[in-house]
Amino acid sequence: MIVTLVLAAASAAAMRYLGVFSLQRLSLSPPRQSSLSLMHVVAAFILYMGIAIFAFIVSGYHPAAPGHSPTIDEIMRMYSADTISRLAAAGFVLFLAAMYTVDGLQGWGLSMPHIPQGVRNGLLTFLLIVPILLLTSMATQFALNQFGVKPPLPHPILQLLQQHPPAPLVALLFMTASIVAPLSEEFFFRGLLQTALSQRDPSGLNQLLGSRKPYIPGFPLYPHSSTAITQTPPTPDASIPPSPARRWLAILATSTIFAAIHGEPAFFPVLFVLAVALGYIYERTGNLWSSITVHAAFNSTQLILTLYFAPTS
Repeated sequence: MIVTLVLAAASAAAMRYLGVFSLQRLSLSPPRQSSLSLMHVVAAFILYMGIAIFAFIVSGYHPAAPGHSPTIDEIMRMYSADTISRLAAAGFVLFLAAMYTVDGLQGWGLSMPHIPQGVRNGLLTFLLIVPILLLTSMATQFALNQFGVKPPLPHPILQLLQQHPPAPLVALLFMTASIVAPLSEEFFFRGLLQTALSQRDPSGLNQLLGSRKPYIPGFPLYPHSSTAITQTPPTPDASIPPSPARRWLAILATSTIFAAIHGEPAFFPVLFVLAVALGYIYERTGNLWSSITVHAAFNSTQLILTLYFAPTS
């Protein structure tokens, strides 16, 4: 406990030195000009749900009855269907980014030259927030004990994973947790939702009613191509960078939704703190590879601890 407190205090001091707690620091961040709105978020979510339902039906997966642990085959089917639906939705989100963001995918910091710096920023951020996450987890556990709330039981899948799962399942889980989930969730939450919430017209109603036109780059993946189509330049709403206050509101709102949809209330505080870090590093750098790296490092660490270090029942 004392070691965690010392490390968390050191992390907080480092964050203060780096200007994390300064509201105005985000005024120096990349503008990320866009005409994305919550209508695009809803469209992406509906697409994901539709493909997920179809994928689960085709895979033949059926949810396990209450109190019944899923079999290896059921887990493989579930994660395969989930991976397909995530990848399809991620592709649609990238299409929206390319079409409705100034500079297309580069506007999200998703170009190849952004990767090295994004990975470095992400790894440093992960090391910086680990003590904060540990302290948050310990504080949550203490609060639950004080109110007589029992900690949640391990998920049946996690219990099964501790019983020497086959190599193909371990490989599928690592691919899903360390690659597919970080990419798809960061595209959706930080790239799409957080960007939409930070806009001057997050609902998109002004655009829908015709008071402003969406900005669409010529050819999204090749904006400098000689074959690019000339489009209307960004309108005033899309060309004005979000204010620091609006960016922070978008970070907090996105983090709340991110933590809430992951289900277990006991994990909400830790996931919320993690999501705030993910949202901040993206707003600060304008490089989505940074938040993807943090997310991948967190998921990989959790999976390794579950598979190889968690006590078996």
